Amino acid sequence: DYTHQSRTSSAVQDWEWGGCSDNIGYGFKFSREFVDTGERGRNLREKMNLHNNEAGRTHVSSEMRQECKCHGMSGS
Repeated sequence: DYTHQSRTSSAVQDWEWGGCSDNIGYGFKFSREFVDTGERGRNLREKMNLHNNEAGRTHVSSEMRQECKCHGMSGS
């Protein structure tokens, strides 16, 4: 039955990458608004906290990677 093969190739041609649900930009913005609130950098402790918060965001960003997963019948 060759109709199955033609449907598959058509489906593959119509498939389009939808992207990821991970929004690192939103996470960074949220963390700056939430975690950095109140830390103005007026004294050494506040400057240290702001530095450490930014270092944490930088580390998370450097460890991000796109990992693709095929979702077949089993979902594995």
